[in-house]
Amino acid sequence: VEALKKFGQDYPKTILFANSAKDAQRFSDALMDHFGEDIIFPYHKDVPMYERDTVIESFRKTENGVLVCTDLGARGLDIPDVQ
Repeated sequence: VEALKKFGQDYPKTILFANSAKDAQRFSDALMDHFGEDIIFPYHKDVPMYERDTVIESFRKTENGVLVCTDLGARGLDIPDVQ
């Protein structure tokens, strides 16, 4: 949270990896409390499959969002402009 606050609204598109789905959701919830729901994108096994596709498409289109995921996010995702 502190690292993202440092950048303000100009932080780069970011992927945050968590060890478990529970941790990923906890991180997502905490980040949403600070930055709002529009730019935080939870992506883990507890997110229904039909929502995961929407999450990835929304993250691809955003200029500065945070994808919070487990190792599920490391498998075959091609997302441009991630810093």
